[in-house]
Amino acid sequence: KWGKVLNEFALKVGLPVLIFTALAKTSFSFKAESSLIIVNSLFLLLSFVLAVFIGKILRLKKKMFLTLFICFIFGNVAYLGIPVLTSVSGESILPKVSLIIAIYLFWIFTIGIGYLDYSVNKNKKDVVKNMLKNLTKNPLLLAVIFGLIFGSLKIAIPSIILKSLEMVSVSVTPIVLVVIGLFIGNSKIGKLSEWLPVILF
Repeated sequence: KWGKVLNEFALKVGLPVLIFTALAKTSFSFKAESSLIIVNSLFLLLSFVLAVFIGKILRLKKKMFLTLFICFIFGNVAYLGIPVLTSVSGESILPKVSLIIAIYLFWIFTIGIGYLDYSVNKNKKDVVKNMLKNLTKNPLLLAVIFGLIFGSLKIAIPSIILKSLEMVSVSVTPIVLVVIGLFIGNSKIGKLSEWLPVILF
């Protein structure tokens, strides 16, 4: 049961605090980062188009196609990306990683989840409402938005609060790696036929 508790902490507290702290301490310029935003956005949008193209060619059933559609672009950039990259490149990589996470989350929770919702939801009018709800309730995306505001406006965080946030941030990488270990340890290997779509994705 601890796997679920640690996972909730990492996704709803630890990673958002880590992202916010990294961005709030960095001077940010949209002009300087415009190429990063454009290139990543184009990559994700083209991935959506390619997933649809592959789905049509292979004539996948609806459930399989929708799985392909979301899995095709769903890189684990936040949950696994942050621990790996900070271990390799140090804390200095966090502002850039946080921005890439924001780009991924934005497109996944608009086009990605929106398309899935549209495909399975009988009431099509709720799709936009659900999309906005998903965006506004996502702790990682909110952390990026507030972090960018603090960083852009150079709002100073009192040292006692900043120190507390940094202490929470330091806990994230080991907790995420423990959760991944628990998840893999408790997962069944499954049948070979179940692995074929995974290999395809």
